[in-house]
Amino acid sequence: MPVSRVPVSGVPDTGVPDAGVPDAGVPGTGLPGKRMPGTRTSDTRTSDARTSDARMPGTRTSGTRMSGTQTSDTQTSGTRTSGASWEPVELTAPWAAGRLVLDGAEAERLGGPEAYEDVRATARTAFAGLQAGVCAGSLARAVEYTNQREQFGRPLAAKQGVQLRAADAHMDVEAIRVTAYEAAWRRDEGLAYRSHALTTAWWASEGGRRVVHTGQHLHGGMGADLEHPVHRHFLWGRQLDGYLGGGREVLEELGDLIVGESA
Repeated sequence: MPVSRVPVSGVPDTGVPDAGVPDAGVPGTGLPGKRMPGTRTSDTRTSDARTSDARMPGTRTSGTRMSGTQTSDTQTSGTRTSGASWEPVELTAPWAAGRLVLDGAEAERLGGPEAYEDVRATARTAFAGLQAGVCAGSLARAVEYTNQREQFGRPLAAKQGVQLRAADAHMDVEAIRVTAYEAAWRRDEGLAYRSHALTTAWWASEGGRRVVHTGQHLHGGMGADLEHPVHRHFLWGRQLDGYLGGGREVLEELGDLIVGESA
């Protein structure tokens, strides 16, 4: 049985493996049976996979303990359980991460044909909401810094160029926020929201990247300091941009969805 290596990010530093998402064109994804086939993905982007259902590895593995709930004698604490092992992965993002290695792990089908797309739309909406907060924090630090930092006897915030950059960043932050709210509201109300999730993902990717770059730029040389707080916002925003798959990719998928719905 081939081995699947699925990196998992955004999980607490507990060593507990989580489920990843297969890439596009995964061989054997639709095969019957209760064992995870050999798959491989290189990151946790939400715009790669094309599967008709969702499978959760290890959910029926006997004798395991996951997230502190013990059923028998085995513990998934960072080494190996039946058909699955956990390897730590170092990231620039401010959270713990790991790689889940599957080798004949038992799996359980979750939901129907739309389960995967629903999970992916939910993930996009959640990442966009997180990006709104990251960007708002970056902009707030930039505003505080430019109001305190003086050049030629005047605060940097008094310069028109700085004001324009900050204003553009504020508009991007609010665009991310309002589209994320709309997608989340539609999901909670049971309305169709896949296109709205893609819309907020695009804003979070494109607008988010602009905002964190602006926040670092307005700090001047201080923004390049790896130990400065604004650098954390920069790394976090770029990491979320990567998870969402990139603006062009998301926009292409949104276009395909709109064309498909109108056909």
